[in-house]
Amino acid sequence: MKKILAFLLVFMMLMGILFIGINAEETTHGEEGADCTCGGDYSAWTAYATEIRQIRYKRQCQNCGALQTAKDIAPVTVSYSVPAIGANAGDTVMLSLYSVYYSTSAVMSAEKIVWSSDEIAIVDGCVRPTTQGVYKLTATAGANSKSVYLVAKNVTDAEYELFFDDFNGDKLAEDYRALEIPSGTEYYVSDGMLVMDATGNDNNHMRILLPSWVGEFGNYKIDTSFTILSTTNNTYWFAVMARVQKGDYPFWQAAIRQNATASSGVEIAKRTKASGQSNGWNVTSKGKFTEAISASKYYTQTFELDGKVATHAINGQSILTYSSVDYSAGDVGFHTRASKVSIDSIRIVVPIADVQHLFTDWATVTEPTCTVNGLERRNCEICGEVEERVMAAGHKLVSHALKMPTCTENGWQAYKTCSACDYTTFGGEIAPLGHYYDRVFNSIAHRGYSTVAPENTLPAYRLAKEMGFLCAECDVVFTKDGVPVLLHDSTIDRTSNGSGKISELTYEELLQYDFGSWKDSKYAGTKIPTFEEFIVLCKELGLHPYIELKETESFTQARIDSLVQIVEKHGMLDNCTWISFKLNYLNYVKNADSTARLGYLSSSFSQTVIDTAKGLRNGTNEVFLDISYTVINESNVLLAAANGFAIEVWTVDSEANLKKLPKYISGVASNVLLAESYFLTSTVTEPTCNEQGYTTYTCACGATKVD
Repeated sequence: MKKILAFLLVFMMLMGILFIGINAEETTHGEEGADCTCGGDYSAWTAYATEIRQIRYKRQCQNCGALQTAKDIAPVTVSYSVPAIGANAGDTVMLSLYSVYYSTSAVMSAEKIVWSSDEIAIVDGCVRPTTQGVYKLTATAGANSKSVYLVAKNVTDAEYELFFDDFNGDKLAEDYRALEIPSGTEYYVSDGMLVMDATGNDNNHMRILLPSWVGEFGNYKIDTSFTILSTTNNTYWFAVMARVQKGDYPFWQAAIRQNATASSGVEIAKRTKASGQSNGWNVTSKGKFTEAISASKYYTQTFELDGKVATHAINGQSILTYSSVDYSAGDVGFHTRASKVSIDSIRIVVPIADVQHLFTDWATVTEPTCTVNGLERRNCEICGEVEERVMAAGHKLVSHALKMPTCTENGWQAYKTCSACDYTTFGGEIAPLGHYYDRVFNSIAHRGYSTVAPENTLPAYRLAKEMGFLCAECDVVFTKDGVPVLLHDSTIDRTSNGSGKISELTYEELLQYDFGSWKDSKYAGTKIPTFEEFIVLCKELGLHPYIELKETESFTQARIDSLVQIVEKHGMLDNCTWISFKLNYLNYVKNADSTARLGYLSSSFSQTVIDTAKGLRNGTNEVFLDISYTVINESNVLLAAANGFAIEVWTVDSEANLKKLPKYISGVASNVLLAESYFLTSTVTEPTCNEQGYTTYTCACGATKVD
């Protein structure tokens, strides 16, 4: 900032200026005695602030009273994506103040530039556009040069117009470029409209580019008035292309289909391959307009690019924004597929900053407190404009870590306190987990006692009960005719003497197959059980069903409703658990039975898994985590408990793996084992002639229980 100010002072001194500042008094500098067109002399330049607090110069002819104005007291660098200098018609622009980016990263400094132009006179390093328009300048510094465009607007205009065409001539201007005009297509100007007709073939693409000099810009707002007169298919489109590279591709485009109300009726897309090459589209954003495109009315399509951000609007309604647009500059044009399009006009405006400030650093006026906002202020060293911004109030928070509960002591949720006041986010205590031997523990027979009996069959569940399991897990699928049966795979090939997808076989067809002999000949003739037969057997044996809704199946709300109705029919709603890897399926169950016990299956463990499972809670149901035993350790179980979740694990089939598990898990699914006794330290006292024997269970805290 100091360097810029120093540059200003040196610049003014070189012109014979003593610049003190702009307050209530006007300051003057340079060129007194310059000739007016009437032959009279001008007074010295006087600096003044306009209503928008933009610094300008003015001077008046002492003979005829003619007034000249000049702008930009602060040095400016012309950007690569907007190689333009803006001015009002009648302004004198001091080119000596402008540095120029001649590439995306290299600058020609102002003092080294020589300016030239074939379109507007440059006198004493200044240009003075007398009318609204665009004038080409050339900035040269040694071997480097760059085209820069002087964009002059009327003083009352709000925007700098770079390009406009209303097609009122008898043909398209010669500097347009017809890039892609397939056989059987045509374009022409008629009645003040540019018509592009590509309806001869569904695969016809037609592209026309604007004059090449527009392609030196990359940040612009393009407004096009258009309609689609006809199309071979209402999914085809009209588009405005921007940042077109190499006069062909790749390019970005904003497209609107005739069926604009479809979910992809409006798009932002990138074309990455040449015409005729397949798979060259990357559609980055999709949306829809409020109506289909009618051939009887015209619409204003706006495609605006600013750095990496592109927006697409129709009739002033913003529809899409995409934030990763590439390329710094490129051509603009029209593109249509298999459609006849009428274009009434195109207008391109560019962003040019009118006001240049030299601000001081932000200074604190009022420090914020925990509850009251503070204030920062800075001012322009040139014109004195003041800017203020709020410093948001906020607590100075100190984080307190989660404390895990033990078997006898409370824990608490992670929380924060303010170091400056008594504010806290404390979320509450976590009750003790209780002694190991007092916990609820579920031993779950995985597909029944499937190490011996054929999985997912009634004999396997009867044997599970005999072996002492409390719960029985099953996999449920639907047949072709909508009968729910028990099966793990999508086909019957592995577990029967038949073959085929379960979804393509009726229940009657399934009854002809043997689902037992594959395991052991003594189970020959075993039939595939229905889900209802399984529920009836669990009720009879006193087994608690664990019903897995496999993520590979296509469960709908209606199908889940039918399963819940079977469970309710046999009075098992309060004695049943539903488990799934797919959150949506568990939500279907919750919709059908708000009190259903739900287990969220996962092969990994993280806070994200915990937070996902929280979405299943409704305040009246029990939700637990059902996790692969390979990723579970004591800290996982305690973290789950701190978030109000019990953990059950699957599928443990060796004593060694069982003994590695943390103490506080609430259940184990297994094909072979009864697990509970492995989680307690026990001492067995053998009976004597006079005394009964007993087992003493000891918790980690030292508490004991005699059984």
